Amino acid sequence: MGSGMTVELKIDPPDGTAGMQNVLAQVEDRGPMVHLKWVFRVMEYVVKYSRVRTGRSRAAWFPLMDYYGYNYQRSLGGQRVEPSAVADGYAQGYFESIPFLTTIMNNVDYVDPMNRRFGLFGFAAMTSGKMKLASSDGIRFEEKIPVFEQYGVDIWNDFLELTRQAFEKGGDIPDQDVPPPMQM
Repeated sequence: MGSGMTVELKIDPPDGTAGMQNVLAQVEDRGPMVHLKWVFRVMEYVVKYSRVRTGRSRAAWFPLMDYYGYNYQRSLGGQRVEPSAVADGYAQGYFESIPFLTTIMNNVDYVDPMNRRFGLFGFAAMTSGKMKLASSDGIRFEEKIPVFEQYGVDIWNDFLELTRQAFEKGGDIPDQDVPPPMQM
């Protein structure tokens, strides 16, 4: 046999790997929750600023938040809603949620036509009934998507900064506060 070379690689201090594994385990555990917090805040925004006030179109967004026990009542602002409309809308909501991928569907029959014609969001409240509007000026849902996406990027970057700090200090990633959109 010929001669060879042996190289030993080790982390100094040896317990550094345990700290790294601890932080990585926290990222795996807390990362999906940071994603969901962002999604919940966007859904609250959708509920709060929707033009439709009957409760049906808003309630279709609720099943995801209910599934995770998220309290979205503050986004309703104490507005009067029709219980039967809420129950009907809730039944028409659908979601799929796996870590870092959340799909939410609002299957209320008038939501998409209303969004295309008037915009889902607006400063003039829409009354219940036959789509009577104080103004036809509105913001369509798709116009808000870049804003919501940037909001998610900002939230995730904050989480990564907390992760970096925890890694450097060898500690735990603190809980992250997720402020409402457009307040960052």
